[in-house]
Amino acid sequence: MELTQGASLSANIALIKNNAKVGSRIACALARRRHGKHAIPSELQTEKQANPTQPVVIGGCNIDFIAKANNDIMKFGGVTNPGSVYQSFGGVGRNLADCLSRLGIAPLFISAIGQDGHAEAFLHNCSHMDTSAVARLPSCNTATYCVVITGTGELCMGIGDMDIHQQITEQYTSQFEERLRSASLVCLDGNIPVSTLDYVCRVAKDHNVPVWYEPTDFNKASKPFVSDSWRALMYTSPNLGELRSMNEALGLPVPAELPSEME
Repeated sequence: MELTQGASLSANIALIKNNAKVGSRIACALARRRHGKHAIPSELQTEKQANPTQPVVIGGCNIDFIAKANNDIMKFGGVTNPGSVYQSFGGVGRNLADCLSRLGIAPLFISAIGQDGHAEAFLHNCSHMDTSAVARLPSCNTATYCVVITGTGELCMGIGDMDIHQQITEQYTSQFEERLRSASLVCLDGNIPVSTLDYVCRVAKDHNVPVWYEPTDFNKASKPFVSDSWRALMYTSPNLGELRSMNEALGLPVPAELPSEME
């Protein structure tokens, strides 16, 4: 934190706030479509059985490990640094599905996990969600991400095993085409392959289903914009860097320097 004057801590806090903001915006947009622009549902839908107007979320799920050292300065070269290790459940798609489920709007979550201990932990933690469309793949590891931070919250390093997200293929997703056609809203995250994203956007556009795209990061933000898939998008939630990536993919002008924040 001393090296960044607290910027790393502020960035982490901003990320948490943004996740909550994105989830609440999706829920509000979905509620308006279901009940009219200003109406509020009299009761929340909590059943997880198939619903013809059930929203669909397609994206990644991760098991996150956060290792935080007790000291400000890390020691390397085979030295064990005392600290604490925490486990949490993440992935942009999973976070969105989790948020919507806790708000009483249980979406169908399409994703992929392995057949390992991490997968069992995910299923146990997400038992309140509709995970009936989450593929279990014995030949793949459940996605994991490990981040190491110093005692003051400074990011030291991160390692991710995310290859399984590439198994959320067009072929697998097409098994749920009827659910996509009748969905009240489809949410996509940037972790899924471009071919899957293109397929879902085609189906959604053909059946007038609104699509929300969560870019995930700068490198993945442009995925819908390398083809005509972006024309199916009704909502998106980029930060400034991701918005710049989108504009560049569309050939639109971008400023040489981005502002520090949006007014």
